[in-house]
Amino acid sequence: MRQASEMWQQLYTLDLVTGDKPTLCEDVDSPWFVKLLLAAAGWLAALFLLGFIFLSLSFLLEEDALPFIVGPGIILAAGVLFARKGNEFYEHLALALSLTGQAVLMIGFAEHFDTKACFVIASIVQFGLILLMPNVIHRFCSAALAGMCLMASMSLWGLPYLAEALLFALASYLILTEFDLYKRPLPRWYQLFAASSAGYHRMAVAYGLLFISVLQTCFLAFEYNWIKQVSFRYSEAAFTSPWMGDLLMGLVALFITRTILSRYSGIPVTVRAAVLIIIGLLAMLTMQAHGLIVGVLVMLLGMSASNNLLIGAGVLALVSFMSAYYYWLDVSLVAKSGILLVTGALLLIVRWGMLRYVAVSGLIGANMEESNID
Repeated sequence: MRQASEMWQQLYTLDLVTGDKPTLCEDVDSPWFVKLLLAAAGWLAALFLLGFIFLSLSFLLEEDALPFIVGPGIILAAGVLFARKGNEFYEHLALALSLTGQAVLMIGFAEHFDTKACFVIASIVQFGLILLMPNVIHRFCSAALAGMCLMASMSLWGLPYLAEALLFALASYLILTEFDLYKRPLPRWYQLFAASSAGYHRMAVAYGLLFISVLQTCFLAFEYNWIKQVSFRYSEAAFTSPWMGDLLMGLVALFITRTILSRYSGIPVTVRAAVLIIIGLLAMLTMQAHGLIVGVLVMLLGMSASNNLLIGAGVLALVSFMSAYYYWLDVSLVAKSGILLVTGALLLIVRWGMLRYVAVSGLIGANMEESNID
């Protein structure tokens, strides 16, 4: 505002404008190519600066206590740069600085703690940065890193296969309650989160957690089970099995379906029960085809929030997981063709039954009309 006042005063002095300064001035948004150029310049400047820091302070980082001073100092400098809103150069420079500060801090933790404790501490640090850093891109990155560290720490402590469903549940809760803060009572912790600055970027946090959960599902669907390698190397025995993670994801599916159905008061109880039973059966039948229920749930979340990004991601995930299951299925091509034929026929029958007996679309439309009238 100060720069706008000074500019208006200069224009007034040169007789280029007349009258009083406008009270409201809309911010001019830069074109995408200017933002891209500023972002590239920010990362380039950050790389040179970080190279200078590591070359000049590499011998100092060998000290025991110095990483705990240099790392938070760099993160604090990044937070100060993030406070300068509306500048893409400072934004990406601060993001690079923050990631570097976190790396320096983790170096210090790795020198004083074992691997299990390091991942737990890293998870706590990332969840703290979600609350503290006032930037949507940084909160997405922090949420993704927090999900990765939480998944690794649970595997190291002998609790694999559960973090995928837990992260998906948390991301789903953030998406489903995006507009429910003032409509119905929510837990106290969520009210505090929504009231903070991180609450304005809750979708970025949800996207980060959802991205890591779906990525882990991709690893398992395409037969890359890094959890076994980590668990066997660092823990004596695993207390959880893959079927427990699938069961927990089934409970998450029922929670998401029930939350979406609760928004429409005009749906009969029998219809609600039928939909919940169908989702439960789908979760049970797809336990051997890992990822199919995840793709369906992502699409449901996107449709409930009218989010085209989630709908597209859900369709892509569903097709990818079906392709992975079809590829890794250890049967002949004739049997695979028969499975596809039967599956397609069953899906068409289910669709016909829902349109014939459930008629959810008409009930939802009538309920939406009633809500609009209210």
